[in-house]
Amino acid sequence: MLAALAGVLVAPPARAKGPSCPTAQRAHLVRDRPEELLACRGSVAPIDRVWAARALASLGRHAEAAQLFASLRQALPALAVELSEAAAKACSAAGPRDARCLRYLPSVSPERRWRKAELEATRAQLALSAGDTALALRSARLATESGAKADAMDLVVLEAAAARHLESEAAKALHDLRVRFPGSFAAGEAERFVATSGAVPDVVARYPPADLARRWARWTARGGAAAVAAECPALARRARGAGIDVAQARLACAGALGTMHDPAARRMLLFASTDARMKPAALLALAHLLARGDDPKPVERQCRRLRKLGRRAFEASAECDFLAAAMVVHHGSNEAGRAALEAVERLHSGSARARDAAWLLALDDLRARPADARAEIEALVRSAADAAEKARALYWRGRARGPSDVAAARADWAQAEKLDPYGYYAWLAAARLGQVGKTGAGDRKQILAAAAMPASGIAAVQPTTSVGQAAPAAKETRFVSLLLRAGFAREAAAELQVILSPARAGALAWAPLLARADQFEMLLRVGLQQGALAACWPPAADQRRALEAAYPLAFPEALEGAPAHLDPFFLLALMRRESRFDPEATSAAQARGLLQLLPRTAARLAGELGMRPVTAGDLDDPSVNVRLAGRYVADLVARFSNPLLVAAAYNAGPRAVAAWAGSATGVPIDEWVERIPYRETRAYVKAVGGAYAAYALLYRGSRPPLSLAPLRDLPAGIAY
Repeated sequence: MLAALAGVLVAPPARAKGPSCPTAQRAHLVRDRPEELLACRGSVAPIDRVWAARALASLGRHAEAAQLFASLRQALPALAVELSEAAAKACSAAGPRDARCLRYLPSVSPERRWRKAELEATRAQLALSAGDTALALRSARLATESGAKADAMDLVVLEAAAARHLESEAAKALHDLRVRFPGSFAAGEAERFVATSGAVPDVVARYPPADLARRWARWTARGGAAAVAAECPALARRARGAGIDVAQARLACAGALGTMHDPAARRMLLFASTDARMKPAALLALAHLLARGDDPKPVERQCRRLRKLGRRAFEASAECDFLAAAMVVHHGSNEAGRAALEAVERLHSGSARARDAAWLLALDDLRARPADARAEIEALVRSAADAAEKARALYWRGRARGPSDVAAARADWAQAEKLDPYGYYAWLAAARLGQVGKTGAGDRKQILAAAAMPASGIAAVQPTTSVGQAAPAAKETRFVSLLLRAGFAREAAAELQVILSPARAGALAWAPLLARADQFEMLLRVGLQQGALAACWPPAADQRRALEAAYPLAFPEALEGAPAHLDPFFLLALMRRESRFDPEATSAAQARGLLQLLPRTAARLAGELGMRPVTAGDLDDPSVNVRLAGRYVADLVARFSNPLLVAAAYNAGPRAVAAWAGSATGVPIDEWVERIPYRETRAYVKAVGGAYAAYALLYRGSRPPLSLAPLRDLPAGIAY
């Protein structure tokens, strides 16, 4: 026993086990708990040490981070450029304002065009900080010529800032900025610089015709309505001298002015309508502008002018007459509404609007003349152009048959559900058949956990394949995978944008990499191109992969910031329609981000949530955008409850929806959706509803609950 005790006494003491290097949720840890990643400095794996460098930078220890990033270049030669850039940025953040940080950057630009753009942008920023304005200007121009995004990186702002110290270049820099990037954040910064310098010239009046034409082409392509509208009058005056079609310019300007609710839009459309070529489009645009009021008579006057133009205005005339008829249905008597719809059918036979009029007439007959309704809908079943249209016809044939032949009605609904299983009418049919699930508000953790499963393509780094799917070339994926493992997600996204086409054979095998890089917009396009539109239920293995790409569990961390009682599938359905999962999407009305928030609405929501004031750029951050929009959706749910009403209110505004619903008390909600006065909102509600049902069916196994009861008086609530 003594010998044993002696052995214990002389044995070396056990070494205390230090903290281990975390292997999961590293991006989350860098943001929220970076100190936990400091243990990775002692790892033998270079990738682990990259994350330790990121943690040091997050903790404000920038000089240490710069040294660690730089020391890893030999261990990870494939990432030498990325690590050099990270080291240079960390060095700059540490405080020096001289040329030392520039030494971290490679002197030779990489071959990849997008990489050259990013590297030269960083060089320009560092050179400007160091006071080397000539290098800053040269690098900024190289970056923009290589395709860098001015809005995201403020490159042209750098160009202009560098030009402040090079007076001979200043005019050229500012001129190029306005011509090449009109309406961008960078251009706005330059305009402010000009203003502070004491001279704010009339931009349009001072441009040579060729540059004015280039500026106009880029501006209209960008769709920046607010910015375009500001210069429309001056530009329209000078359009002919710039080689721009004057009537087209006036029509485009009127569209921008109308988006901004500028009264000058009407005057501009009247000017445009004096040109014979633009007259149909101008008169229709004027009709849509006038339709914002409650009186259909001004709209009808434009429709009469369109009918006088004959066959060359056939489609515009049909659209106008249907718009006027829908206004009469909503605001006038039932008899007047029927007469207007019958006129659309008679005058525009064969057009899409004539079919829409036939639908509204059939719906109107469901109550007063059910026999007529059945005959009308039967004709629509036979003439359906595609699966979605036939599913609609079958659903409504079932509704027409329901009171007298329940078995036949159920057969129609079952057929509609099978024909277009991921569509809006399949959801309505399932609700009629009693085949919807329970609410999904409480299963957020399970849904977000599903986003981490390899089957949904979120967590796996290496692309997987299935039968019929060609594996991506190892050489193509190795670099992207390495970027992702090291936390260079933005760079991985840029590489994927270059090497992958959604129509490419085997594109579904790239789904894990696309999701890991937050490229959900491209993932959606891949799914639609690779078979999601033809999928049945239950789907085959390859069809399911396409469906998961077309309905991705996008931005799961951002969804965590939404109110806990909201079904995340509904928010995903809104995202899919609003922005197609593009975090930087910007509308003509300057709504921004995943859920397309207007800056003024976002400011109000931020105040309600006690957040700091948000800028337009903040709305490009998925977490900020979803948190703010989630609050807005929660307020809409509190007032409108039914997801179809909520979707309508998100698109058209709660005031409009409350008015439409208030005038339709007692109308079943499926009928109400078909009667929504705004065509855009009707289509929006069906698209969001279909996507919501598809998400729940795909990931939860059943469609969400849906009440089709008649509308009742709505409670007071959110009205902005």
